[in-house]
Amino acid sequence: MPVIRVDDLGKRYRLGQMQPYKTLRESLGRAISFPIRAALGTRDDLEERHQSREILWALRHVSLEVNQGEVVGIIGKNGSGKSTLLKILAQITWPTEGRVEFKGHVGAMLEVGTGFHPELTGRENVYLNGAILGMRKAEITRRFDEIVEFSGVERFLDTPVKRYSTGMYVRLAFSVAAHLEPDVLLIDEVLSVGDVDFQKKCLAMIKGFPESGRTVLFVSHNLWSVRQLCDRIVLLEDGRIISRGPADEVVAKYVGEGSGGIEESGTLDPFAVSVVGKGVGGYEIMAVRITDRDGNLANRFGISQGALAEITMNVKTAGVRPQFSLALFDDHRHRVFGSLNNTDPAYGEALEPGEYIVTCEIPADLLNNGLYSISLICGTLDGRDSQRLETVTKFECIDDGILRGDYKGEYTGALRPRLEWQTRKAGTS
Repeated sequence: MPVIRVDDLGKRYRLGQMQPYKTLRESLGRAISFPIRAALGTRDDLEERHQSREILWALRHVSLEVNQGEVVGIIGKNGSGKSTLLKILAQITWPTEGRVEFKGHVGAMLEVGTGFHPELTGRENVYLNGAILGMRKAEITRRFDEIVEFSGVERFLDTPVKRYSTGMYVRLAFSVAAHLEPDVLLIDEVLSVGDVDFQKKCLAMIKGFPESGRTVLFVSHNLWSVRQLCDRIVLLEDGRIISRGPADEVVAKYVGEGSGGIEESGTLDPFAVSVVGKGVGGYEIMAVRITDRDGNLANRFGISQGALAEITMNVKTAGVRPQFSLALFDDHRHRVFGSLNNTDPAYGEALEPGEYIVTCEIPADLLNNGLYSISLICGTLDGRDSQRLETVTKFECIDDGILRGDYKGEYTGALRPRLEWQTRKAGTS
């Protein structure tokens, strides 16, 4: 039985600069002169008309049903409309078009501090949130000790929440939202702020919600958490639903398994042929791109998949012996590693004229999730000529959760290699 029904939902925002406040005299003067300025089409009126046409549909034609007891994940790149959808469902903002229907009380944990009054104490905010959910004081008091114990902020309960750290905010907010037993709980990315132990407690609690008939909509970039928690997933792109279904299938589509991936990457500048006509020592770099092992464009891939950096070159002079140095950088432009093509079986061979493809493997289970870029130094074995090509392509590595096991925290650093571990009793071989 659906507890949430979303029908042809749309949310439109108007783009453009905020107009400055005007004095009463200015406002009256503009009102009186408006017919003349409109007839003449003066510059400021034309600009205002132009701005009025610049609109952004954050959501468009979104239809969705969520049944009682389901845990549904919502994923997508930044700007795809995930948070906007949850804000509409939480009645923080209103849709431009379409309709939303609910059954029961709705609790929301969106941005850090949403629903908390900064001047009130933690204790007072617990009761305030309960009242917002429509609960009576006696009901809140009955659950109060459980809320406080779960949050772990007992010492600071009578301190105004404006003095709380971000982590304390999150702990109390989730504890309140979960223990006051809303029929529907909306959770945005905020759980990533909490420490690892608290995340484990939260995820374990969410897993138990369906047993009590409660429904959860869960937005996260942590694909491992989404796969573990959710019965099904909705994938948003540019404000529209492009896929929905079982968790593994939709996550596979999102990270680009079996698909081209470059059109779906969105967060990155599309790359097809960005280095053309760079002649070095008798050969020319025609293209550099990221592919999967079947040769499909894939500038978004899962950590456990790996990929290939593919260089297309056109040899123009017989006998040329190309030499490449590839450097990988993270999104802060810190160098992660470098590699020479001297492990290529064809390294050092004199090539005949024609088009060649050179590949460098980016192994599976090596990189951490994040954005990366590749730079190249192209030369020849005799060292007579070389050229450095900066940021020839970019890609995104996504945590697909395959190797996480029971670890729910964040991995730090640019590398996250799969290393072999073994325990044996001392004195045995």
